[in-house]
Amino acid sequence: MIAGLCNNQIIAPVIFEGNCNKAIFITYVETILIKELHPGQIVIMDNINFHKNTIIKVLIE
Repeated sequence: MIAGLCNNQIIAPVIFEGNCNKAIFITYVETILIKELHPGQIVIMDNINFHKNTIIKVLIE
């Protein structure tokens, strides 16, 4: 499961089988998360390697 948390509410949840990787996370950000974000919101991610990706940074900005 991947999801966001905003004002104590879960946003953009998705459930999938297996482990998350860079490809899955990029697809999630592209197709689900960015539709829920509004200008000025801040996105905080943990320190896993595939979060530190130029594609993800560009999509979120």
